[in-house]
Amino acid sequence: MTAGNIVRISPTAEKWLHEWADALADGSKSLAQLPPAVTTLYLLGYEQGRAATHHELEHRIARLSYERDTWYFVANNPGKTAGDFMKAQTDALWEQGE
Repeated sequence: MTAGNIVRISPTAEKWLHEWADALADGSKSLAQLPPAVTTLYLLGYEQGRAATHHELEHRIARLSYERDTWYFVANNPGKTAGDFMKAQTDALWEQGE
């Protein structure tokens, strides 16, 4: 059943998996209607994908939050620049001892 790291399944099993995937995608079947083993495989794959991108998403959210805060500072402090915001952030961290 395995060749190297690739798991091989029968053509019939592959046909059913494709049909179930299509049915999930078009809404004609729900995950609860699939066999428990298939549901488990789906949920494990979903969780692995979510975990793999979690760190990347946290980093992107932090960066976007910083950019939002920068432009809020600039918009609400006439004459100030993004560099002024960075200096204010740095000064605040030094005051906190971080």
